[in-house]
Amino acid sequence: MHRDIKSSHDEPLSEPRRKIFDEMVFRSHNVCEFASNYLELTNTSHRAFDNAMVEMQEYKSRDTRRTMLSHEDSSLDDVNELQSPPHMKTR
Repeated sequence: MHRDIKSSHDEPLSEPRRKIFDEMVFRSHNVCEFASNYLELTNTSHRAFDNAMVEMQEYKSRDTRRTMLSHEDSSLDDVNELQSPPHMKTR
């Protein structure tokens, strides 16, 4: 699987964070793999991911200590921007 290919350009992750990240990738991959077989489940999983992101953003806004496991200046908005499909201008 492509997720297992590590690059020298990847952010170096601490061992505990790597384990958390790998577990989240594994779980989300399983959801995507299963849901992609059924249109209704694809829509359901999109809503679930969107709701999870809203909940995480709300948590982040309440968290005054900013105890992120990554670089301090990264944010969920940065993740959304990176993962959003590119916007194409139409004529």
